[in-house]
Amino acid sequence: MSVRGEDAAFEADSMQAGYFREYLNGERAELQRTLADHINRLEACLKGGSTRLVSHHRGCIRAAENELRFVDRMLARLDSRFPRKADR
Repeated sequence: MSVRGEDAAFEADSMQAGYFREYLNGERAELQRTLADHINRLEACLKGGSTRLVSHHRGCIRAAENELRFVDRMLARLDSRFPRKADR
């Protein structure tokens, strides 16, 4: 492949990486909202003395934290492979 073709391919890959970066950032924001909601609900359960849903909310918090870590790892790998234009 010519240098020009390689540049075009890299630019196309970078554009696609930008799309996925935006998508993953949206997923991350949604997970953060979900996490905050479950933390608030857990705190309300504990303050109100209702222990029936405590384990449910703790499980949801752990799941959201795990998903956030997974999304963060995907974003880090994407950034290492395709740095943002401002980072170059």
